[in-house]
Amino acid sequence: VCAIQNFDGSLYKLIYLWQDDRFELYNLTKDPGERKNLADSKVSVVAHLANQISNWLEQKDPSWQPQFPIDKHSGMPASFDPKFPKGTTD
Repeated sequence: VCAIQNFDGSLYKLIYLWQDDRFELYNLTKDPGERKNLADSKVSVVAHLANQISNWLEQKDPSWQPQFPIDKHSGMPASFDPKFPKGTTD
């Protein structure tokens, strides 16, 4: 799952890797090749974009039924439940 949005004049892309329960964040303006993961240094951007992903996945529309991948360990559909350090979520 990913989200892309402008912040402070730069275009950021957030990727959530559900298998590892982690994020990757890239500044597409300065790093179009997505080589430097900024997730640890731009926690507020990660939190904001993760909140947008969560809202998108949880939208209530009869035509929208996301198909989550199956977790190999539990055999159940994976969920989007990101963990953030305190004070970083909206």
